[in-house]
Amino acid sequence: MMINALSSTFSASIDDVLKYAARFHKQQAFIVVVLDHVNEQQNHIEDLASQLYPILKRNVRATDMIIRFSQDSWVICLDDCTERLLQWTQYVIESMLYRRKLKASKFSGVLTSVRGTFLKENNAAKAIKAIEHEIECSKNILHKHKVMHKTAIAFPDSSNKLMETMPLINQGIIENRLFLAFQPIVDTHSRQLYYYECLARLVDDQGQIVPAAHFIPQCERSGLIQLIDQKIQQLALEELMNDRHVRLAINVSAITACESRWLDTLKAQMRARPDLQGRLIVELTETSVFQNMNESIEFMTQLHDLGCPISIDDFGAGYMSLLHLKSDLVQTVKIDAQFVKDLKADSNNIHFIRAIMALTQPYGIKCVAEGVEDAPTAQALAQENVEYLQGYHIGKPSHFRSWI
Repeated sequence: MMINALSSTFSASIDDVLKYAARFHKQQAFIVVVLDHVNEQQNHIEDLASQLYPILKRNVRATDMIIRFSQDSWVICLDDCTERLLQWTQYVIESMLYRRKLKASKFSGVLTSVRGTFLKENNAAKAIKAIEHEIECSKNILHKHKVMHKTAIAFPDSSNKLMETMPLINQGIIENRLFLAFQPIVDTHSRQLYYYECLARLVDDQGQIVPAAHFIPQCERSGLIQLIDQKIQQLALEELMNDRHVRLAINVSAITACESRWLDTLKAQMRARPDLQGRLIVELTETSVFQNMNESIEFMTQLHDLGCPISIDDFGAGYMSLLHLKSDLVQTVKIDAQFVKDLKADSNNIHFIRAIMALTQPYGIKCVAEGVEDAPTAQALAQENVEYLQGYHIGKPSHFRSWI
């Protein structure tokens, strides 16, 4: 059933939903779908919105209620909802929207946000206020996406490549063809294992393995990175649950961190399994750290409170405020591979590594050197007292679980 939020029946319908839930002790949830656009001169929101109701109707049950809340916002009230149903419905709607944008080039600049939560209020006025709050949060997130220029579906110099890759990524997620490879990080001197970094891999239609570098940038530009990050978190947690001794690291993008779902899922899992604390390391790429310092510290604080060590990836490749290092939330920084290669031939790289060590050591932050490809490089890094090493000389990424 579709209802217009501006109609007189809207508040009454929400009130009926709440009364029904209270009477039969059913849990209600809602999902908000908000649209925006990258280019102010090319606004195709209304065109996409006019096609949205059939998409939503096909992917919810007959007992669920669909509301056109405003020109750019929709609300779906899910009847008798479980946590798994809420997550699955979000996933399906996100996937359908991405497919629709891929099929119609005029929708390529339309941004979408899909957020879901349980309806905890007991009267219509409070419920509507909660819905409005979620919509406002979604709009703020989309605004950040526009500012970061991360979620434009197509750019002039890469649109063809993106259009070719996106169907493969969508299908790979749906058919569970996304898996993890594991690369070891070891102590520089003892070569004892510190942890494994989880690296995404995708199997294409020909059965070939596609490395992350070939599809993650497209996912970041399209916004599909949120689904990738969610799937990687799930796969990594499953590995940790199956072995109580292994430590794994996963990457999360700033776009995903802006959304609550990734962190909410992690909170639920970590609280249910206290043995996961200290064993899931979260790597934040320096080039995608929040532009807003307060939001960045808040996100990192929540990870810290959950018992997740924090690492800053690709340190030196982008802008990183020293306040992050002073926050006492960061355990390690990973020196970008471009500053590790050719240490003997490029003395500037040695000076740069020494500068990073001078910044991090006073705060007790350890350094991981990425891209260690040969023994001379490893030896040079040991002489500079870099604590940990990662690279093909140490171990190539592999889907085999060498810790078993």
